Amino acid sequence: MFNDYLDIIDEATRCRFGGQLEEQEIIWLDDPLNYKYLRESYLRTGTRQRPINVDWRKGYKLVAYAKLLPDAPGIVNGTFYRRVWHVKPSDPYPKDCPIEGVIPLSIQPGFESMSAFGYV
Repeated sequence: MFNDYLDIIDEATRCRFGGQLEEQEIIWLDDPLNYKYLRESYLRTGTRQRPINVDWRKGYKLVAYAKLLPDAPGIVNGTFYRRVWHVKPSDPYPKDCPIEGVIPLSIQPGFESMSAFGYV
């Protein structure tokens, strides 16, 4: 089933933050099949690869985060933008999803996630 979703994601959807995503892998803290959608955002961190604190934002549940490539460029003063996927206590929405919602099985390192808005 997972590979079926990968067929949807082609090279045209590849992007970088400022050109291309410099990601090595996605670290899952929970099974993505447990969610209709996940909220995707960028978190400014001081590390490319160290684990992200699961208590990074009060009341939110961190579901996954990206580890960057060892040579991924920083943004300013040794900081890096890393993608994180989370849910809020109010999730899931009864009818649709928030604008930042993405389809969990579309999350791949180095590829833009597919929006779940209008699909769930």
